[in-house]
Amino acid sequence: MLRRLVDLRGSEPPAVIAALPAAAALAALGVCAAERAGASLALAQTPDAPGEDAPAPEPAWILLYEEDFSTPLNEAVAPWIWDGHYEPFDTIMDDAGLWYRNDYGPDWETALDSFATYRKEFPVGQDDWLTASLSARDWDRDGIIEAPPSIRTALRDGAHVAVLDVPDHTGGAILRPTRALPLRYRIEYKLTTLDFGGKRHGSLE
Repeated sequence: MLRRLVDLRGSEPPAVIAALPAAAALAALGVCAAERAGASLALAQTPDAPGEDAPAPEPAWILLYEEDFSTPLNEAVAPWIWDGHYEPFDTIMDDAGLWYRNDYGPDWETALDSFATYRKEFPVGQDDWLTASLSARDWDRDGIIEAPPSIRTALRDGAHVAVLDVPDHTGGAILRPTRALPLRYRIEYKLTTLDFGGKRHGSLE
């Protein structure tokens, strides 16, 4: 279950509890397979202002969305889009940024041009409150992604889960909120399985 909690008091610092990007980062770093049993989003309702000496009350949380992954995801609605670095987020530290060009020179350009990167996004859940984002490489630039990542639903031990599968360590798969989050919110999810692959066959022991 995933929940987002939000407090709209503008003077308060943001509070993030069990934030979704924490699991997303694992997938981006090359997790072979991760399963989530569910996700929910809740909003914190602002309580009445307390007196001068009274302690501030805890915000009341309102559940906005919940996703149990019982409905199959429709990844086929979205195509893979070539990422040619035409819309940089950071012109200094992006892959095609000035820092790398200045530090490594022409060798960096040669390495960057040796493969192609593709991205895919598609909506998930009620009102499209979640977005599934995928990133993959085409190593020989022939238009075919050798090991594409995926996000799909499955049944594990009688429970519905979302399976994030990233077979190539340079790929990525995340579930993120579609719209901007308010100042205070809470997102909850349950991570049921994590398999890093490798010589220990996914075990951390």
